[in-house]
Amino acid sequence: MSLHGLNCPRCGGPVSVFWGRDFRKFAMTTPGYRDREWASFKAKCPYHGTFKLRLSVADKVSWFDLFTEAMLRCMKCERIGTIANLRDKGQWLLFNIMCPEHGLSGTKRIVSSLFYLVTQLQEQGISYKEYMQTQPPGSYTLCPNCRHVVEPNSKFCGKCGTSVMPR
Repeated sequence: MSLHGLNCPRCGGPVSVFWGRDFRKFAMTTPGYRDREWASFKAKCPYHGTFKLRLSVADKVSWFDLFTEAMLRCMKCERIGTIANLRDKGQWLLFNIMCPEHGLSGTKRIVSSLFYLVTQLQEQGISYKEYMQTQPPGSYTLCPNCRHVVEPNSKFCGKCGTSVMPR
């Protein structure tokens, strides 16, 4: 398996992500919902079938651009396609990929926060790392305890739970 888990664990080839969710955004807003330090995905290798994987949210800079490619990849081959048949289902977005060789792929389901970030970065033509470097200082903060990047409007650090609210 690749360092970031975005390749097939059997052949090492590229995969297509067809389901993805970043749990950290919901952790502190939903009562009884445990904080999770990972994003969960379901992926498919065109030769070896499907598998599940988790990637560390703290390490998002190293895997997000690979996720973007995997989200836009045809489920039957390794080609990158275009988004088609976009449908909004609450916090999820359902869509297909139009492959130049196979036509429409099966339906993919990605949580809207990840999907919109991917499309925003594509429109701007920048990587996730460049995006994080260009964000104004007030749009995200660093935890005073563990120096983890905290999303905008968060009350607590997603890694160690320290309050990041100004006193």
